[in-house]
Amino acid sequence: KTFKDAKGFCDDRKTLCEEQVTENCNKELKAALEDGQAECEKADEKGLEECKDKTLKEEKEQAMGACKKTQGPKCDKKCKETCDTEAMGKCLKNLESKDDEAEMFCKDFWRLL
Repeated sequence: KTFKDAKGFCDDRKTLCEEQVTENCNKELKAALEDGQAECEKADEKGLEECKDKTLKEEKEQAMGACKKTQGPKCDKKCKETCDTEAMGKCLKNLESKDDEAEMFCKDFWRLL
């Protein structure tokens, strides 16, 4: 055999070895990383929940504060415009009666019979 054949054989063998090693190493590395990630997440599950709760609470408070600043004055003004307490008071005053409504109903009902 010639030097070229030997070099070609060696190159092919080297490529095959590198592919096999890389494939096996990548599988092992990926499996180790996944195991490590699962172990880490399990160990810090409580911390993750606490972090989420704290962050959500802070975001909620911030959003509510911004909403109150922008919508609060508008809401008070709209509410006062649509809720005319003086007119409602007059309306309720008109409903007042010295007579007992139940007694009046019964008398009217008996008259009908």
